[in-house]
Amino acid sequence: MKEAFTRFKYASTGRWAVSIRTYSAIIFPFGFLTSIEREQLFHSIGIAQAATIAFAGEITACLYIYILQATLLRGRYEKLQPLSRCAFVWVSAGVVRGFFTVCYGFWVYGFALNFLSRIIPSTFYTAFAMIVAAFYFGTIERKRIEIQAMNSLGKVLSQEQKELSGIQKDLSTQFSEVLDRELLPQAEVLRDQISQALISQPQSENNHIFEELQIKGNELSSALEIQLKKFMGAKSKTNTESFKEQQFSYWFALIPRTVSIRLTFILLLLGSASGQFPRNGMRGVLSGILATFIVVAYLLPFSFLFKRTNFSRVILLTASFGGVFLLQYFYVIMQSKVLTSLEHPFEPWYAGLKTMYGVYLASVIASLMIQIGYSHKGVVEGSLNLEKGIQTLSKSNLGLESSKFEARYGVLQGKITGVTIALHLLNSKSLGEISDSRKQELLFNANSLLTQSIASIKNLEALS
Repeated sequence: MKEAFTRFKYASTGRWAVSIRTYSAIIFPFGFLTSIEREQLFHSIGIAQAATIAFAGEITACLYIYILQATLLRGRYEKLQPLSRCAFVWVSAGVVRGFFTVCYGFWVYGFALNFLSRIIPSTFYTAFAMIVAAFYFGTIERKRIEIQAMNSLGKVLSQEQKELSGIQKDLSTQFSEVLDRELLPQAEVLRDQISQALISQPQSENNHIFEELQIKGNELSSALEIQLKKFMGAKSKTNTESFKEQQFSYWFALIPRTVSIRLTFILLLLGSASGQFPRNGMRGVLSGILATFIVVAYLLPFSFLFKRTNFSRVILLTASFGGVFLLQYFYVIMQSKVLTSLEHPFEPWYAGLKTMYGVYLASVIASLMIQIGYSHKGVVEGSLNLEKGIQTLSKSNLGLESSKFEARYGVLQGKITGVTIALHLLNSKSLGEISDSRKQELLFNANSLLTQSIASIKNLEALS
């Protein structure tokens, strides 16, 4: 519960805690319609007069929100605002909207100052609608900022990967030269010395050691040639992974990609409570809640089809929105016959259009959430892959640098040289002056050094 509250506070008290743009595009249309309905109900006036009174309240609320976002919440771009301050703006915007609706009706048309009947539903709708808008658009904004940051990081990582790949290519070239110009010639000389020693030695108990040395000398040359071919091939390779920058646009969701069950349920409940309570009291609210459950149950299979199948999106949208309109239309018609009659029911076509608009609005927000989620996931995965690639390249480059030093100046060079000196001594004219035990020791040492040299060369494979 605490984690959910923290997530709500983080999303709702930042950049989108209050915005004249979200209010004008999302909250204003539905609130304007409910205000017209309310004024027509209370005063039995025409739609033009009702629209004028409702518009006065809405335009005043827009001005009030614009002033507060530029003064009281002007720091929301830089840091999170206190939740109490945001709550004050959300609630007071509804109060201002209802208050000036009443005042305009009194000043222009002489209607009674019935504040409670207008301020309570206006405050309820405006506050909850602004909270929902702040949370969802705040969540979208937070992920959008993270995507921008990850895109920048991805560019830096991609550049670093290219540089490391270039370093790897250079190191592979340098190591290939060490193998080709220094170690391979020594291995060939060593192999010739072993063959010469095997030919020149009389039959003795040491012949099997010479034969083993000859096999290992060939193995040493073969291992060096394999490594040389590998590193020569590495020069033409670039071990880089391309980074795809993720983009996000609010225009993406004008044609919805899905229908949202949860958000549709919230918006329809909010609409039914704010629209029905002033007209028909709790009986109207309960009727609206029942209609909400019916609509959500109808949309449930479409939500599944949008996510799990390849059906045409146009067909799914037409069937879902068209079905919602017809469902609400016939629900209003059948309500008085099957359930209970309301004192001031809506026209069936009007109720159908309002419900369809609520479903559309929920679907737009859900589509934005889905798109931002996919973009966020893609940019995170891309950055992680780049990071892994950089770690692999860094490790490989360190190994190449170490292998190059080992081959040129290190123990590997010394071991091959030691075997060469031992065989040179065995092949020299002073061989007769060397005792049999010393010969045995030289042969065993040469064999051991040669075995260690082969193992060292094969270990280079793990570093490449």
